[in-house]
Parts: sequence; structure tokens; C-alpha cells
Amino acid sequence: MNSKKQLFRRSRKVVLSIAFGASAVLLGAGALVFTSVAQADDDEADLRVGHDLTTFVVEIKQHKASSRQNDIDPAEGDLAFTRGDTFVLDGTIYPDKSIPGGHGGEPLPNAPKLGKMVQRAVFTTGVDQFLLAIGGARNVESTIAFATELLAFQDGSTILTDGLWPNAYFSVHRVVLGGTGRFRDVVGELLDENIGEDTDGFCNTRLTFKIRKAATGGGHDH
Repeated sequence: MNSKKQLFRRSRKVVLSIAFGASAVLLGAGALVFTSVAQADDDEADLRVGHDLTTFVVEIKQHKASSRQNDIDPAEGDLAFTRGDTFVLDGTIYPDKSIPGGHGGEPLPNAPKLGKMVQRAVFTTGVDQFLLAIGGARNVESTIAFATELLAFQDGSTILTDGLWPNAYFSVHRVVLGGTGRFRDVVGELLDENIGEDTDGFCNTRLTFKIRKAATGGGHDH
């Protein structure tokens, strides 16, 4: 177990050194103009029953300080995880192209916050697979958890998603279970891309939603 901790810490040092070297260049692009959020924050999004799929993209930064984990083996320490460990954490939702991909990616200056994400999950593999993926390996597990995510937007609307969750620099399709507010009665799926790690070593993701309103028979579609 000590070897896992040492591997994790060595990997973190490499990640952070790359991150801090790249951040100055990335953050220098602070004058980026964000396109209107026709993504998830646009009242014109057409979500009426029977219409074609509505597509929008958001990005999420996870927050290390919010993470709480229950370990199958308490001796593994707080820097590791194994199959069966459960966790909960929070994140912030941003428009597409707000977070640079790769190691050390942080939201660009003045990137608008669209809302918050809460994730509860169980790991399906161990930390060794995550560290290998961070290092660029492709012959590893492409998913590392089974997770439910709730995205809560500024206007109070929510979207609930579920399914496998991608390892570093992998992607996976997840199901959209439904929503509230503007996303009431929605169905569909999303492509969840793990685009890199922030300066704390926690993941940044890009979510591409394809959703539509489902007919409910209740006659309350708007």
C-alpha cells in the first residue's frame, strides 16, 4: 500500500510541475469572449414534446475540498482508492471551452458560473488505473466509477444523470434520467469526456447533452 501512495505522490508532482508551467500561457488568454450560453442557460432552447434533440455542452471542475470518501480498506489512506470505495463531491458548471484540457487546467478568468454539480459514486477500479491513465497509458480501464450526478443551474432547473464515469482522458456515454424546471420530463444521453486534472489533481470534464422532452400523457407540456 505504501508503494501506491508513493506512486500517487510522484505522479502528483509530475502533474503539478507540468500544470504550473502551462498555466501562465493558458491564463494569459484571459480576454477570451464567451459565447452566449445557448448551451444550458438559454430560454430559447426548444424542449417541446416531439421536437428533435436539443444539444448543449458544459464543462465541470471538481472541488477537492468537497470530497468525502469511505474506504473498504481504511489503511489505504486518503490519497488512494480501491474498487468498492464510495465518495461524494461537488463541482462548478461552466460554459464549453472554459477549462483548458490537460494537466493543471483551471477555469479561464471571468468564466461565468452556470451552476453547481453534486456527484455520488462508487469506484469500480483502483487508483493505479487512474495514475496510469494520467500518464498517457491507453491499455487501462476506460471507466473508474459508477456515478450519479445532479447538475443544478442558476435558475433552479436541474438535470440528473447516471452511469459509468470515465477514467482520465477517456470518454463514456451516460444516461439522462430526467430533470426539473426547464428540463422537466427530459430524456436522452450525454457524452462525458474526462479532459484532464486541475491543480489539485481532481478531474475536469466536458459534458455534451442530447436531450428532448418525453411525452408523459399528463397534458402539462409547455
